[in-house]
Amino acid sequence: MEIQALTSARVTSEIKHFDPKNRKITTRSGRIYTLHRIAGTSEDSAFILETWKQNYQVISDTDVTYEYVQAIRKFLH
Repeated sequence: MEIQALTSARVTSEIKHFDPKNRKITTRSGRIYTLHRIAGTSEDSAFILETWKQNYQVISDTDVTYEYVQAIRKFLH
C-alpha cells in the first residue's frame, strides 16, 4: 500500500491487520501506520515502490489502496 503525506511518500510491506475505524494498518514487519492523508501516487511514491521491490526481491505485488480507502470511507459517513 502506498501512503503519501504532503511532502513524503511511503510504501509498506504486506498488511497483516487493518483497523478501518481508527485508520491503522499493521504490516508484516509489525510496524503500525496511521492513515491520515489522502491516498494517491506521485513520482516519488512510484520511485520508492520500485526501489523497495528491487531491494526486497518482490516478484509480484498488488495495489490495495482503493480497497482500504473504501473501507475507511464507510466509517466516515
